Amino acid sequence: MLGYHPGVVSARLAAIPVTVTLALAVAGCAGTPHENAVTAAARSFVAKVSSGDGAAACALLTDDARSSAPGATDQSCAQAISNVKEQGGAVGGVQVWGDAAQVHIGEDVLFLRLTSGKWKVSAAGCKPQPEGPYDCQVGG
Repeated sequence: MLGYHPGVVSARLAAIPVTVTLALAVAGCAGTPHENAVTAAARSFVAKVSSGDGAAACALLTDDARSSAPGATDQSCAQAISNVKEQGGAVGGVQVWGDAAQVHIGEDVLFLRLTSGKWKVSAAGCKPQPEGPYDCQVGG
């Protein structure tokens, strides 16, 4: 016979806040599972550019970005990347959307893509424009 059982109802009601809290905590963490990897890739790229290690910096670029470095049509990527001015600095924010990410680092913005399981820079040296997209030295 079905009926009202105060102990069972109270136990079920008591479980609701715990379930909701747990669901919110998991949802909050699920939005940026790659944030640390994105930050590390961005910092590594900026460090390589800043130190003049063009070959290592180019290895951190997507194929499209590698071919769009200033002067890349006339010289190797390693030489062309020396034209990029990355100052580095503190990471001011990271946003990840699936296989794409944006990192504010120093005064610049980098865009990254997840390619073959690795985060690579798809646009660098980007500055926001009053109207329209970012103006990037590489990619974009």
